[in-house]
Amino acid sequence: MELLRDDQVPNARVERRESARSHLFFGVLLTALGLGAAALPVFVQEARSFFALAPLVVIAASLLLVGRVGIGSFAASRDSRAWLVRRAGDRTYLRFRSFHNRRFDPGTPTVAAFAAQELAWARPLVRTLQEPGAEGGWTSTLRVKHVEIGLAAGPAPRELSEAIVAESKRRDSRGARTNHQPLSVSPAGTLLLETARPAAVAALLEDIVEVREEVVVDAHDFERMSAGQKSTHARELARSGRTISAVAAKREASGGSLADARDSIGRDPA
Repeated sequence: MELLRDDQVPNARVERRESARSHLFFGVLLTALGLGAAALPVFVQEARSFFALAPLVVIAASLLLVGRVGIGSFAASRDSRAWLVRRAGDRTYLRFRSFHNRRFDPGTPTVAAFAAQELAWARPLVRTLQEPGAEGGWTSTLRVKHVEIGLAAGPAPRELSEAIVAESKRRDSRGARTNHQPLSVSPAGTLLLETARPAAVAALLEDIVEVREEVVVDAHDFERMSAGQKSTHARELARSGRTISAVAAKREASGGSLADARDSIGRDPA
């Protein structure tokens, strides 16, 4: 295994990219709704009063902001570095920097390269994580899809685990980051590559590894988990970009304040 920068990765013979077309759809939809809310006072006399105008401004600004985030996410997914798996020669390249964080220092490692003989097997893996429900309690579920990859030598090298942890703490020049980690290491030492189409990614590797059947893992009742299990659950939510739910889970696990839970997730989402 070797850690590489983007400029050290050769052009792909085959690669798998992630699509964010749904982000574009919702981004455009919310932007249109925001513009409609902003324009309402022009056409509706009753909307020009202060009591109607103030909430409209808040609603319009919120819709435009979220819409901008969605469109920005789609634009980021079109970047040349927004790939997950790349095959070139006899090596497979797995990217652990999210395309959302493309403004990070390009001089730091972003990719783990494996020779064909280092990879043993791959399988689609679907996990359900619990999130706070709209009416209280941990009643909402999130389906997270991965390709789980087993290495021939056993658990993932410590060097890779440390690089992924370092990436989870990195910030861009403005001090910003998105808590999304496409590649992580499971407690068993296997690699977990998050993707919307795990079967397609597993098929990409079928000529060099044993492709196993899909496995579905359901989360236990969050409220009955131990503190350690809740902390693990919080990290999994953070890696999937569900920061608000991750903070709630971390606060539940530690019993501390909201600020402490937020700082903990910000420091160590991996």
